[in-house]
Amino acid sequence: MALGDSVPSGYGCACTGYVQSLAERITAATGREVLVHNDAEAGATSIDVADAIRNDPVSSDLAASDLVIIQVGANDVDATTITDCGGETDAICEQPALQTLRTELTQIIVTVKTVAHHPVIAVVGYWNITVDGAVGAARGTAFVTASEQATDHVNRVIHDVATDNAVIYVDTHTPFKGVTGMRDPTDDLQDDGDHPNANGNEIIAEAAFRALQAGRGTPPLCRRPAGLPGAGHRWRCWQDDPTRH
Repeated sequence: MALGDSVPSGYGCACTGYVQSLAERITAATGREVLVHNDAEAGATSIDVADAIRNDPVSSDLAASDLVIIQVGANDVDATTITDCGGETDAICEQPALQTLRTELTQIIVTVKTVAHHPVIAVVGYWNITVDGAVGAARGTAFVTASEQATDHVNRVIHDVATDNAVIYVDTHTPFKGVTGMRDPTDDLQDDGDHPNANGNEIIAEAAFRALQAGRGTPPLCRRPAGLPGAGHRWRCWQDDPTRH
């Protein structure tokens, strides 16, 4: 199941979105068919997602899900003001948005954890909360610097909430921007410079798959059969009930 904004929704891309691509990776690794409920919505904020999971159809999808992917927070920050909110000290104009994100994302995770079968939860960070690549560069150095700082602030909140609530964090900044932050992601973005294209969706799917492997064993959502140490063996998926998704 996916919750969040336009990125997990697959907005604007005539391609396989990363949520479906992740499902296909899990199927290939486990031999189990994966049914995807994608309840992400373009433009959604953390408040929107927190509200949605309390009501049908999203609450019903949640009740049937073994894995919940959450990517939200970019729309919590007003991208039109980020050049006024730069700096490593979390400028005061960002603080209300960041606090709202922290509160609402925490509540989303708490709500998901109340599901009886305790789904695996992964929260996904951003490579940039606004435009990047050539589109971002065209707005000038001040914009690029401010957008990178604002993204770092949002990712810190997402990462900290994940850590505090013992759920998996998926880093997308490193695969898009490189370890030094200097990689140009233009070829991984749609023409708007904001949303991932086919390449970008595959990057996120692979990052999520690897994070799930690290967090839950290899492959994700499976456990090692007794007496079979290490990888290279056939794994048994822990979602043994075929009615679960």
